[in-house]
Order: sequence, then C-alpha cells, then structure tokens
Amino acid sequence: LRELAARGSLEVKEKVERLMRGESVTFASRDNIVYSELDYHDDNVFNVMLHTGYLTASDHDNETITAVIPNREVHRIYRDQIRGWFDESMKLFDVRRLYSAMERGDTKTFRELLVGQFLVSMSYFDTQEAYYHGLLLALLSGSREYTEKQVSEAFTGAGLSHILALSGMHLSLFGGIALFLGKKLAGKKIAAVIQLFAIVFFVLFAGLSPSLFRAFLCSLILCCHSLLGMNMPSSLSVLAASFLIHAIIFPAHLTDTAFLLSYSSLAGIMLFSATVKKWLSPRIIPSVRSSLAESTAAQFSTAPISAHIFGRLMPVGICASVVLSPLVTIFLYAGLLGICLCLLLPFLSNTFNGIMNGLYDFIKWIVCFFAQFPSIKVGLR
Repeated sequence: LRELAARGSLEVKEKVERLMRGESVTFASRDNIVYSELDYHDDNVFNVMLHTGYLTASDHDNETITAVIPNREVHRIYRDQIRGWFDESMKLFDVRRLYSAMERGDTKTFRELLVGQFLVSMSYFDTQEAYYHGLLLALLSGSREYTEKQVSEAFTGAGLSHILALSGMHLSLFGGIALFLGKKLAGKKIAAVIQLFAIVFFVLFAGLSPSLFRAFLCSLILCCHSLLGMNMPSSLSVLAASFLIHAIIFPAHLTDTAFLLSYSSLAGIMLFSATVKKWLSPRIIPSVRSSLAESTAAQFSTAPISAHIFGRLMPVGICASVVLSPLVTIFLYAGLLGICLCLLLPFLSNTFNGIMNGLYDFIKWIVCFFAQFPSIKVGLR
C-alpha cells in the first residue's frame, strides 16, 4: 500500500489529501485485483485501502464507490503513515526524469513531475495544517484545480479570473528575482542572460497559455534589446510586435478567449489609463489612483469581448482588482520567500504556516465579499 501511494499519480495524492481533510473520494470499483497489476490503475490503491479497513464505503453502485476514513483512530494511524510515505517519496524523487523531459522538450511531463513533487513537499499534512498551499500552487502553475472550489468560483464571480491566470505578473516576479541576483553576482549583461533563462524555465514549467506566451514574448523582446544595448521601444511597439509573432507561431490562439482578453486588457491600459487617471480625483492616493485607472481601462477595453462571450459584465472587478492585486503579490512573494527560509530553518515552519494561513483567509474573505455583488447581464450572446 505504501509503494502504491508513493508511486501514484498527482490525482492519487490529491485524493489522499482530501481524505486527510475529512472529505470523501470516489473511485472505480475493482473487485478482482491481480497482484501483478496493482499499480496499473490509480483506483487500485483506494480499493486496497477499502478492503483492508483503511476506508469505509459511504455510497456505491455497480461501477463506483464513494468512501471516507472510518473513524478517528484509523485517521490518526492513517495520517502518521501517510506522512512517512510522502516524506519517503520526496527523498526518492528521481530528478533524471525532469532532465529527460527537458531534453525532449516535453513540457507536459516536466510540469506534471515538478507540480507533483511540489504538492508532495508542500503537503497538507504539516504539523500545523497549511491550507494556503492550494492558492500558492494555483498562482505558480495557473491551475485552478489546486484551489478550493468556493475560492475558485469566488474569483470568477468577483471579476478576478485574470489574477489566477499566468501572465506578466508571474514573469515579472521570477524575472525580477533573477535579475536582482544576477546583478549582485555578475555584471548587468550576465544578469540579463540569467533573467532570460529564468523566464524560459518558468514558461517551460507552467506551459504556453495564450496570456503567458504574450507576456513571454514581451519580456523576450525587452531582454534582447537590453542584451544588444539598444534603446528600449515603446510599450505599444512591444505589444504590437508580440501580437504579430504570437499570431504567426500560434494562429489558433487568435480566437482563444484568453488571447483576446490578454491583449485587449493590456492595450486598454496602455491607451486609456492615463486619460482615466486625469478624470479621477487628485485627492486619491497616487498609487491607488494609478491602479484604479489601470483597472478601469482594462475593464473598459475587455467589456465588448466579455459581453459577447460570457453575456455579462462584472464592474465590481474594477475595485476588486485594486484591492486584491497587491495582496496576491505579497502572498506570492511571501510564499516563495517562506519556502526558502523553511528549507534552511525548518523550525520556522509552524510560524510561517500560521502567517500564510492568516493571509490566505484574509484574501479569501475579500474575494468572497466582492463575489456577492451582482454582475450586469447583456443580451449579446
């Protein structure tokens, strides 16, 4: 059973985490399991747990079974055993598979391996439950599957879907860290090269979503200008060049919703934010005023697309973005910094988890608050 859990896929580990949180899991019923075929199907590990008393069925039919941990005593034994299994699987993690995926250019396998190990090392089974991990991993990978369903739906309802999507914010984070370290350790040009490698690595890890590829092309153009010692082009020129290159490489993205929203929102910020800022009261704090102008410009420029595709507009997203964007940025930086510190000083883990859980709860409360505001339905669909 330990070997099955350790070798299981990402889905197996996610279901095990759900069980540890007191939730139920559903899996295919397999009564006739042959020993030599135990690891052929992910559902086998849960069937073995069921037949050995580690799980009890709460509902079932001819094809599927829904099960939970039967009682507190089993849960305690189960929790202690699972922690050991995950620790062991982390030690046995074979980085050669990562290298092989990189050499083949297999971004899907590379991402699955890296995210899978990230989930193992950032387990929900810490001494102090660290439930902020799901949001942190969603922000790093752009996959909503790691967040609570309620939180994911609240981000959408509050007009904040773009925050969970991989974009320039993520590249700026990793590129900025790489550039800072590069300048400290080497010269300016070497730092630009390090920054470029960091950006490429992150894109390789996260995958080429339309919004991330747009941000990658813009960053690549700016990095090339820096390396060649050329004058920096205007933001609109960079965005236009990125659009043309993107359309040539991935013409199928031209009709993708994420592609349309990504380019239109950034173009709107560049074209209209200065004008909107002039309309806003000068009594507003400058940083808040700029953020509010950018959020309004982005909402205005994407409104026709949102109305046509989704049939509704979410003006509350203007204010929600102003409030949430800096908090999410702090959350992301703090999470990465804390992981590094806890690797060096493990005794800080409980304190760090408490701080991050508190920040997560605050973000969750704000998102759910804004999600309560109604959207405006439009008849363009």
